[in-house]
Amino acid sequence: MKELKEKFNCFQLSSSEVKKLRLALTKKLYSELGYSDFIEYFHNGNRTKYEEKYFSKREALNNVFMLFHNDRHKYADELYNIIWSICNEFTWALPAHTDIKADIDEIVINIDLFSAETAQTLAEIKYLIGDFMPELLQKRVSYEIDRRIIKPFMKKKFGWEKVNNNWAAVCGGCVGMTFIYERPDLMNKISQRFLDIMHEYLNGFGEDGACAEGLDYWIYGFGYFLYFADVYREFTGGQTDLLDDEKVKYIAQFQQNMYLSGNAAISFSDSSRYAYFERGMTDYLKTYYGKEIIPPHNKFSREKPACSRFAHFIRSYLWRDEYKAYNQDDDFIFYPDAQWYIRKLNSFGFAAKGGNNGESHNHNDIGSFIIAYEGKQIFADIGAGEYTSDYFSENRYKYLCTSSLGHSVPIINGYAQKDGIEYNAEIIKADKDEFCLDISGAYGIEEVRAVIRKFEIMSDMIILADEFKIEGERYNIIERFISVINPEYINGIVKIGDIGLVCDYEPKIKEHIIKNHEGKDEKIFIIDYVIDKCRFKAEGAVTK
Repeated sequence: MKELKEKFNCFQLSSSEVKKLRLALTKKLYSELGYSDFIEYFHNGNRTKYEEKYFSKREALNNVFMLFHNDRHKYADELYNIIWSICNEFTWALPAHTDIKADIDEIVINIDLFSAETAQTLAEIKYLIGDFMPELLQKRVSYEIDRRIIKPFMKKKFGWEKVNNNWAAVCGGCVGMTFIYERPDLMNKISQRFLDIMHEYLNGFGEDGACAEGLDYWIYGFGYFLYFADVYREFTGGQTDLLDDEKVKYIAQFQQNMYLSGNAAISFSDSSRYAYFERGMTDYLKTYYGKEIIPPHNKFSREKPACSRFAHFIRSYLWRDEYKAYNQDDDFIFYPDAQWYIRKLNSFGFAAKGGNNGESHNHNDIGSFIIAYEGKQIFADIGAGEYTSDYFSENRYKYLCTSSLGHSVPIINGYAQKDGIEYNAEIIKADKDEFCLDISGAYGIEEVRAVIRKFEIMSDMIILADEFKIEGERYNIIERFISVINPEYINGIVKIGDIGLVCDYEPKIKEHIIKNHEGKDEKIFIIDYVIDKCRFKAEGAVTK
């Protein structure tokens, strides 16, 4: 805490940073959140209208806060008004995380990801600039935090305290930091509760450190785990260091393995095809773990944090350091618990997965793969779709990006893969030159005894061979490949950019429109081979 404040007090914005913040502030004005904004989600499941306003206000808070640090007289009123406006919000939770049928008090004091983040933001701002905030505003901030976060947390246990995903790290980390800033006396009494929440979060990882939720949720969850660990270590006088752990070190290394070519990244689960990292948290991990951490190239650092998260934002200024990015050419990584296979060569990057179809933010994607070349995903994993109420309902796997129909995996006798932890893969071999697995367990079809999928990785080519063992004479197999680049079929080769897909069958190519994570229409291309033998072999040239 004191270290953060000391860094903040000594930090000076450059003239270019001031200019950029001013420009962002003039372009992104915020407005108040009204009843019609809040209630829309419950009418049609759409989150966009409310969340755009909600996050715009927090982005304005971030920008004004740093400008206030640079010129406290000029930006004081604007900063205080935004803080007051956030204090006036009906609830700090998002409609998507709210039970509209609950008692009004329960709606107001609902602690979800974003109410926890908001409390941590206001508590940290008050800690950093409290001497300059009007006394009434300080009291108002403390009052709202007390009634919305501290009292509810002291009164009952929350479901996210016992989950093994990002909710535990974000909610637990934010609420824990809020207690340290606002009520250190209470934190001394209940600190074990927060340590238990952090351990639940870590239990969601295997010993290999892979985040099955995907890179975006690693940045989110592990980021707040890191911020809490830093504040809590100082709070305990260095007696408790959550980062001093071998498994946590492996988790910290996850990000550096996710970049395949440029910033084309591994987008398994609800993640993004192109990755931008948080500079502050990455540089902090580099400082803490040393050569174990390999930062991505600085040009892929995020301009502004997703969802305008203050904890990411402020640390991107205060924790940044200068490190030379390391070029990870000709690298091989295998995560045995998650069953993720990664091979990076000078010319291209490749990733494939086994795992199961019951993971957090799951997609039915056992056996799916990605090939990235010259900064683009060629054979693609679509990644996250638009978040709506329906997307997280029993209809989840009707969406192309979550269904195996939207992944580069076979369709067997008309069946897609099924969802559930019991639908899983068996790894046969995983070394530098070959990844082989049985994906038959993903389909739950009694007559399908084995589907052996083998990737042979060479310097300029990947050979994919599928062998099907099916009882009976009736079978129909479609080998499906997914791209976000328009493919062309020329002289027996499917050309996708500079990559060629070669096999013994003639493809059927079609396009499909999806709603991407930003809620915008995006064109996806499907390449299907209908095969009449229980063996399939494809060669993909990866040179120009």
